[in-house]
Amino acid sequence: EIQKPPVPGSYHSRSPKTHIDPLTDHVHRWKTRPNDSVVMVKRSLLLLCILMAVGPARGQGPEGYSPFGNRVTVSRASQWEAWTTQPGVRVIDVSGTVSPRRLVDQFNAATNATEFTYSLLQDQDFVHQGGISAAGTNQDSALYVIDGDSSTYWEPDRDADLNDWFIEVDLGRSLIISRIELRFVDESLGDPFLKFRVLISDGLPNFDNEKSFFRVGLVNRPNKDQRTFSFDITPQRPVPEGIEGEIVQFVRIDVLDSDAGRAEEVSLTEYFLLPDEERGAVDYFRVTASGRERLVSQVVWEQLPPELRGPVRRYRYERPRLAEVKVFALGENVVGVTQRGVQRGNNEGGFDFFLFQTFT
Repeated sequence: EIQKPPVPGSYHSRSPKTHIDPLTDHVHRWKTRPNDSVVMVKRSLLLLCILMAVGPARGQGPEGYSPFGNRVTVSRASQWEAWTTQPGVRVIDVSGTVSPRRLVDQFNAATNATEFTYSLLQDQDFVHQGGISAAGTNQDSALYVIDGDSSTYWEPDRDADLNDWFIEVDLGRSLIISRIELRFVDESLGDPFLKFRVLISDGLPNFDNEKSFFRVGLVNRPNKDQRTFSFDITPQRPVPEGIEGEIVQFVRIDVLDSDAGRAEEVSLTEYFLLPDEERGAVDYFRVTASGRERLVSQVVWEQLPPELRGPVRRYRYERPRLAEVKVFALGENVVGVTQRGVQRGNNEGGFDFFLFQTFT
């Protein structure tokens, strides 16, 4: 009788009363009913004869199982590793549990980016880890954009140069990406980026040995209210008809503009209720003869006669906070998952090879 595992499609370590049939990979449990005892003994003898005949020639020698009288058990990680399977299709736990590798489609590839490591052809001794590959400021909080929690966020340093207001996500492997979604914090927690762009790269080095990026999203008008953006990814190079998405490993977001200390006008009472770090600019205006308002310094405003003094406007500081970067893939990188141990020569290239070398 085939013993169904507790979780569909997975195998678990068994007690000594179980064995694995090497010809079918089925998990069997010995029954204890009296009328099955003869069948049990016959099958055990047959199984042992088959195992002895196959032996090390198939990579499933004595190190792949433990015989105990009329029983054969496979219960340790080292034993499972001795059995021949296609590369990458199984996951062996240190406790001796073996399960098939799970492959999914249409998933957010950023959430598990930190689980992947890789080495580049030009620097094979250095191991890179997926996650955040670069952040111009506040690197310690950069991982929050891929943690799946909308209440955490990355906020660029307001005192840093605007050119340093960027963050770069490394998926840890190459995938076909169909959509990128950005989510900013709720209104009570902060502001969206005023202007920004979204770039992607497959990670292949250009002639300057740097990554080449393509722009796939741009918000070039001041944005104060929208907090969710979705950008569909179309092929960035000639591809056969019907091909969707683009090969992507890196996603970069550049902030292009900020309102800094003039994010939102507030009343005098609201201004002084704000924490010191959130109190923004205070602007003084002079009223011209034509009735227009002209910005002047506080010193000039105080010297004006009352009839020429215009309004005083107070603002809170902008709090640009990115909560989530979601990168939706058409499916997992099957080549990378199943061919981790494959090595290729230096003269082999192309995107197929790039998918290989990302994981080897």
